[in-house]
Amino acid sequence: VVGSIVILASPLSATSLDRLLGVPEGTVDSRTDLLHSVLSIPSRPDHPIRLLHLSFRDFLIDTEKRETNPFSVDEKDAHNKLATRCLNLLSTSENLKKDICNLRTLERPRADVDKQTIDSHLPSDIQYACQYWVYHLKESGSIICDDGQVHNFLKCHFLHWLESLSFIGRLRESIGMVDNL
Repeated sequence: VVGSIVILASPLSATSLDRLLGVPEGTVDSRTDLLHSVLSIPSRPDHPIRLLHLSFRDFLIDTEKRETNPFSVDEKDAHNKLATRCLNLLSTSENLKKDICNLRTLERPRADVDKQTIDSHLPSDIQYACQYWVYHLKESGSIICDDGQVHNFLKCHFLHWLESLSFIGRLRESIGMVDNL
């Protein structure tokens, strides 16, 4: 859990992290309970957990001290796990699907869809997964192969992913993401 927190591209709440990591609700809260000196852990579970000191991240991912540091985090492995979890989350039909916001009309401009509607259909863990699965995949050094997880995700959900990116105002970034693949 802590390895995921220090590797995240953007902070997430404990509730969103539970869902993203596929762990029981409350797991992130219980695993971070004694880390208030290095993590900003809000009292509300829907507010993001943040690093208080970047040196904590550096301490955990330091490859030179991996053998002697019992808290060491393998950065590539943590990125790989996050990429996999993001894709698992996005690959379920209830998370990404055609007309994700149930607008029932193709002509409705994104600007006419209120943020509350978008956030209710695309919660923060799904928004994070949409925005950063490619980043985590790239940072993990993983290779994409035919019939692998990435290939199958793109075959089934490429347009759903683009629609979701459009709703969260990140469609423009999709070109760079696809280029990174």
